[in-house]
Amino acid sequence: MLKKTRKYQAISACKRGFTLVETLVALGIFSIAAVGLVSCLFSGIKLWRAVSRENSGYNLVFLELDELCRNLRQNVSLPTGNFTASATSLEFAAADSGQIRQLSYLFDPDSKSFSRSSKALSGGQARQSKKIFSADDAVFSYLVWDAQAKAYSWRERVAHSDKVPAAVSLQFVFSGRTWNKTVFLPAKR
Repeated sequence: MLKKTRKYQAISACKRGFTLVETLVALGIFSIAAVGLVSCLFSGIKLWRAVSRENSGYNLVFLELDELCRNLRQNVSLPTGNFTASATSLEFAAADSGQIRQLSYLFDPDSKSFSRSSKALSGGQARQSKKIFSADDAVFSYLVWDAQAKAYSWRERVAHSDKVPAAVSLQFVFSGRTWNKTVFLPAKR
């Protein structure tokens, strides 16, 4: 019977709990792991915010570029000829805000800015100009009919004429990313 009581005493001694040193060591290990997890969480949140800010900036740029594409598709052929374009600018008449306006888009390589100006053709309203966005580079090219070759060809310049190009190729570079879009213009008879 004496053996059984010693056995129970040994078991009850093991069930007493952790010592202060064991508890402090466990708490220290848990604290180090918690600091690492919280630091990863805050780094992830900071990265997410930076990417969201950058993406919202790109979204605004893409909305402006969609407006440019829509204006190109709504161009209006005038008897005097209205489509003038180069590798970094284009000017044309289009239906905008319920009236026919002369729209000008210009990329300035020095300031790396892309701007839009608008002038009402029917009224004497002054030209309104605004910077749309910044870009590293912009190049435009135009698909025009070459009567001599009897074929379409891409050019970097369109003279002031009554011929509207069949398509406009837009290329922008933002922070090392290239954005390309070809806008096919409706045929005017």
